[in-house]
Amino acid sequence: MYATQIVFNERAINMPPTDSRKKALVCLALLMLSVGCEKRPAPRAAKAPASAPSAPTVQWRYQATDAVEATPATAEGVVYVADTAGTLHAIDLNAGTGKWTYSAEGGFAATPTVDAGLVMLGDLDGVFHAVGANDGHLRWSFDSGSAIHASARAVGGRVIFPNDAGKVFCLKVADGQQLWTYSAGDRINAAAAIGSALAVFAGCDAKMYGIALTDGTELFNVDIDALTGGSPLLLDDRIIVGTAGGLVCGYDLTTLKKLWTYDRIEDGAMVIASPVEADGVVVVGARDAVVHAIAAADGKRVWNFRTGGDIDGPAVIVGRRVYVTSADERLYVLSLDTGRLLWSFPAGKPLIAGPALAQGRILIADDGGTVYCLTE
Repeated sequence: MYATQIVFNERAINMPPTDSRKKALVCLALLMLSVGCEKRPAPRAAKAPASAPSAPTVQWRYQATDAVEATPATAEGVVYVADTAGTLHAIDLNAGTGKWTYSAEGGFAATPTVDAGLVMLGDLDGVFHAVGANDGHLRWSFDSGSAIHASARAVGGRVIFPNDAGKVFCLKVADGQQLWTYSAGDRINAAAAIGSALAVFAGCDAKMYGIALTDGTELFNVDIDALTGGSPLLLDDRIIVGTAGGLVCGYDLTTLKKLWTYDRIEDGAMVIASPVEADGVVVVGARDAVVHAIAAADGKRVWNFRTGGDIDGPAVIVGRRVYVTSADERLYVLSLDTGRLLWSFPAGKPLIAGPALAQGRILIADDGGTVYCLTE
């Protein structure tokens, strides 16, 4: 019934708008915390729960130039990690050795997108880079005019990404030629959810947009009651989105009516992480330090699991296991069926970026720039 979506590590620091003045103040605060190379305040963290008896093996460690705030990407035996110093690292998945690095003037806060032999991502100066996956040399670049926090999505020879000015760009992967542009009401910090001929975005104007992939035509525009920093989750018949108002909501894909609201997030804490889904169970972490498992059909709680810190990165579901990171410096592996802790791994610094899995390996990167490759 439901189709699992791969999402990117996206976040923003927002609150639900009650009037235009509050909305403007919140967006200004978001901008001050996230642009340039300034460090945002450390997420709330507490003592981590005890580790489960079993534990992974560290296959290798790699040190990036600076903090890593977005999920690593993998393709054809290579790990791509972008850091806040503006360095893109290509790392051999088996050996953990660096293959090449590429440097940009602006820092990176987005997950790289790999397609057609290119590694693509935007930087905090607003420049979108397309780098050769085999050698790290720049193939083309595009100046979007405003900082880019969101990851891109590549589909059908096109790459689509938003920027902090609320513009969505569609470029040709081959040469960076601009095909179309769409303007939203405010900044968008999250990658699109991609469906059949459809891209769905949500952002700082408390709206969710459906845009035609072919020409950028607006297909729908829906109020979601609060700002959001995560990607929507697009399923077969519904869209699910978390908000900075501490809610996760499901919308009918055809009528766009709200189907349900999940309000079990403690103290209305912000949902910065993008939701993921498998077998009808939506999994999303929040800034109440809890992993929430929600029934996609009706929004009822399935289970929850408390960590020791904020959860800003998206989880990954493989088989019957959920992999999720927390600002308490741990990677947790949970049962999809019950939420039971299977094992956890302590990193050296807070884990803001979500995990990635490839070829039986688990990849995480911490706020100190250390990349870990783990095997179970």
